[in-house]
Amino acid sequence: MCPDFENDYAIRDYISFLKSLVDTPDDVKALRSARVLLNTLGSDQDVMNLFTTISSNLVPNNMDKYGGVMVQIEKHFRHKSLPTWIALAYNTYFSTPWAILAFLAALLGLLLTFIQTWSTLHPPK
Repeated sequence: MCPDFENDYAIRDYISFLKSLVDTPDDVKALRSARVLLNTLGSDQDVMNLFTTISSNLVPNNMDKYGGVMVQIEKHFRHKSLPTWIALAYNTYFSTPWAILAFLAALLGLLLTFIQTWSTLHPPK
């Protein structure tokens, strides 16, 4: 970065912003699935290493330029609607038939425990 001319540091800010979004290969995968990044390097680990290497020699930014964008992203994901949370939970916890079967077995166990407790506290006359 040469201080001899007028510069708005757009490239540095863009790389710093993307580096703040990319901390793990899973972050790269999420950005690829959202079509923010296009990976032509090979693995997601290679993309993460690329951003780490490029951003290692950048002049630190105090996040004045894109701090508001990060707040908006966090606000968006904090205020998800109920169908989005249900879909997220389904894809995370019920991705296999065995997980669904285990959940139903646990639910049945809780239901039977509740019935047993109820009938102990209120026996038939």
